[in-house]
Amino acid sequence: MGKNNRAQSVKEPVRIRRKLLKGGGFSLYLDIYVNGRRGYEFLKLYLVPERTREDRERNKDTMRLAEAVKAQRIVDIQRGRFDFGRGQGADVQRQGDFVRIIFKQKKTGGQEYLDISDEAAQWMGERGGSDALVFEGLPVVGCCNRHIALWVERCGIRKHITFHCARHTFAVMMLDLGADIYTVSKLLGHSNLATTQIYAKILDRKKQAAVKLIPRIT
Repeated sequence: MGKNNRAQSVKEPVRIRRKLLKGGGFSLYLDIYVNGRRGYEFLKLYLVPERTREDRERNKDTMRLAEAVKAQRIVDIQRGRFDFGRGQGADVQRQGDFVRIIFKQKKTGGQEYLDISDEAAQWMGERGGSDALVFEGLPVVGCCNRHIALWVERCGIRKHITFHCARHTFAVMMLDLGADIYTVSKLLGHSNLATTQIYAKILDRKKQAAVKLIPRIT
């Protein structure tokens, strides 16, 4: 039995490793061994000390993401697409009723995933090569903002609206619909929950305004 376990472990080309941090948490990275060559991919994913139920749930989410990235690296190796010298692109997987996009956050460099609906997945179209763009010919954000400015002007809106406003609208809308702040934080790709709490304060002002609508009893 022991020999079989050792043989199986040797064949596994990718393993999830943990590096102990000063605060008691762990940094996750992949230990990759291919064709006699070993390399490491630091995921910028972190396990926190489990002091509360929220900590445990957070670590479970983090481990699920690490396992998904590991599975994709194994597929890349099996298909001959893995290269130590080149960063791996985004991966699209079916997860139950949703389509999951696993990607590396440009701003933080950390691994993230986003579950999207089938309707959103249809807009992505058929998948091309590993280096192909999802939306071919999509202009840069600055160009998008110029078009948005024209639409806003035609609608008679006097506010300064940009492409980034969609994130703000999405965050406030999700919180208003009842999504918890931790989930919204993950959907936005925030590494710090305090960043997401800014949107919660907007809802607090809405609640305070609603309370003022209650008529006086006396």
